[in-house]
Parts: sequence; C-alpha cells; structure tokens
Amino acid sequence: MKRRQAPFAALMQKIIIAAAALAILISGRATAGDLSPVYGAPPLGYGAPPPIPFYNWTGFYLGAHVGGGWNETDWFEDAASSGSGGFAAPGFDDGTVNASGFLAGGQAGFDFQTGWVLWGIQADGSWANITGSAGCFGEVVGTTQSCSQSVNGLGTIAGRIGAAYNAFLIYFLAGAAWEHEQLQNTCVVCGPPPTISVSGVAWGYTVGLGLEYAFARNWSAFLQYNYVDFGTRDVSFAGVFTENIRENMNIFKVGVNYRFGWDSGPIRY
Repeated sequence: MKRRQAPFAALMQKIIIAAAALAILISGRATAGDLSPVYGAPPLGYGAPPPIPFYNWTGFYLGAHVGGGWNETDWFEDAASSGSGGFAAPGFDDGTVNASGFLAGGQAGFDFQTGWVLWGIQADGSWANITGSAGCFGEVVGTTQSCSQSVNGLGTIAGRIGAAYNAFLIYFLAGAAWEHEQLQNTCVVCGPPPTISVSGVAWGYTVGLGLEYAFARNWSAFLQYNYVDFGTRDVSFAGVFTENIRENMNIFKVGVNYRFGWDSGPIRY
C-alpha cells in the first residue's frame, strides 16, 4: 500500500502546482483587463489601441444667425446746443423710447485652440427691424409730441476667448459695435414740417457670452448674448433743436457655423 501511495501523492502535488499556476495566470489577465476597460489588453505584437478622437476648434468659419433685440434710448435736453435755446434746463429728461424687434444676418471668424483655451476674432452683420415710439417733450405746453427710433442694421467686430471641452465651447467676447438708425420727432402743432427725422450710424462697444456645440465634423450651433452700449451723443434735428441721446441694447442670437478646419479638419487624434 505504501508503494501505491507515492505515485498518487506525486500526481496530486503536480495537479496542485498546475492549478496554482493557472490561477495566477487567470488573475494576471483579469488585472490587465481592468486596466484597459475600453480596449482591453493589446495582444502581443499588435501594438497599442487606436487613440480616441477629439474635436479641435482651430480654423476659419462662416455662418448665419437669427435673433431679437431690445433697447432703451433716453432723450435729454441739450439747451446749450439747441437752435431754439431749449424749453427746459440742460439734462432734462425729454422722453424714453423702448424699441424691440427681430434681426437676421451672418458672421465670419477665426479660432485658434491651444489645449483647452480658445482664442478668436469674429465679425458679424445683421439686417434688423427694431422699432419703438413714446410720448416726449411733455414740458412744451400746448403740444402733444412723439419720439421714435428705428434700427435697420447693426454689427460687431469682437475678439473672443473661450474654454473648449471636446465638442463643447463656452466663450466670452468684447469689441466694437455699430448700428444704422433713424430718430424721429413728430409734433403736429409745432409748425411745418410736422416730423423731423435724423438718420446715421452710431458706434459703441459690446460684451457678450456664448455657448457652442459641434454636432458634426464641420458644423456647430451656438446661442449668444450681446450687451451693446452706444454711449452718449448729441444729435441735431435739422438745426431746430439738439438732443443728448443715450442708448444701450440687448441682443440674443441663435445660429450655425460651418468650419473649414486648419490642416486636416476639426477632428484631431
């Protein structure tokens, strides 16, 4: 019996050693798998897994937008410059016109991304139909007057800086802004002409904030807000009187951009 147990003991020893070796091998492969949850451990001789693509915002772009805007325009007495000498003390509030309406246009720009930081410049222009009117010059006894404003064009030239996370971008912008507007005063009993109109271009500055998302290789969609301040300026109404005009505007836009890319396109590896 003792001579029969020796071979059996030796066989059992070999089985235990083989089982332990197999357990160590399986454990090692499982650990390697845990370290590579997406691609798994690369087979020997096949190299590393392919890199994960990400979106790069560097390049030129063109696009279109629609939106809306509203502004507040204050008319103040400027007796020192008025041809009539004015009807109230300088700085008297002659009226406030609130205007609102729609706009549509296009934009073009260039972005350069370094790491997650984006630098860029953008110019846009819009056709607009932003209008409003209100009663004014209440201090002129015996008259009923109205003042109105119509903005039919506006645009901005701004630099922007943003933070990009793959296909998502949040950015801040600041620069110059312009508008083409018409200001009008109507007073039926003031004598001919009953309406005096002045039109021209006003310049100011803009600051804003935007969100953009790249939904395809070369296409992105955005939502943008601009605050525009046109400051204070003297406006002469046909030499009859002069008003000190103060104006600011709020603008919201939604739109799309087509990106031409830089080098091989907006997708990078």
